[in-house]
Amino acid sequence: MAKRRLQRLEKSGRFHFQTISVDRGEGGSELIVRVSLDPGKTCDPRAIEALADEVTTQLTRPGDLGFHRVVDATESGLRRAMKDFAPGAPHDDGQALVVSSAHRAGLVSHLAARPPPPGVRYLVGHGGGAVESTVGVWAMEATPALTGAEVAEAVVKFEETTGQPQVLLKFTDEGAQRFGVLSTERVGKLLGIVFEGGVMSAPTVMEPILGGQAVISLGGGSRQDVLAEAQELAAILGAGALSAKLEGVALEATCPAQPAP
Repeated sequence: MAKRRLQRLEKSGRFHFQTISVDRGEGGSELIVRVSLDPGKTCDPRAIEALADEVTTQLTRPGDLGFHRVVDATESGLRRAMKDFAPGAPHDDGQALVVSSAHRAGLVSHLAARPPPPGVRYLVGHGGGAVESTVGVWAMEATPALTGAEVAEAVVKFEETTGQPQVLLKFTDEGAQRFGVLSTERVGKLLGIVFEGGVMSAPTVMEPILGGQAVISLGGGSRQDVLAEAQELAAILGAGALSAKLEGVALEATCPAQPAP
């Protein structure tokens, strides 16, 4: 999650990183960010001071995380909106409309020009994950049924029989009650996990979840790919709780020596 935000910061064009690493400090209350900067304006002392302020702001803010009810693609008009998508009609995999990830940017622009019905959002997957060649598209209720404020903790665990990575999600007391009602209502249906405008996952609710803990099983792919996806999802789901525990961010920036003329 931290690296994702730093990469987005780099895409803004204000800062340029050669390498990025993020570690938890002793006790876990501080993040240590190490970046190797491109020489030039980025290495100016004032630019580094501005970078330190921006990194702290980005890494300590709670993420825009929500759990959204998925709406039928036909009833929501999503299927109709996708009919004239220039690269070609999407494939319906039974859970989402799927297109090549190479067309993600064009897909976002395409949907922005075709407003959904009131109370609905058309959302695109973040991309990456276990199947990097495709990206999903969903119609979801615009207002989240739960937010990141109701998440107490999220960690990676391994299924006892298969050893496959999963994400164990623990809710606050209030979140447990609300998720219990939501999961009972959504049995057999999809529930979207949306982070900062993109869909991270949309699992099917298999049964009512009343104990304040939920296990998210991920899709196919190699064990390494699924583990990476689980680690990213756990980091995002736990972002609010981690941000609340952070006391600060330490930036260690190095500027490579410029070659002699």
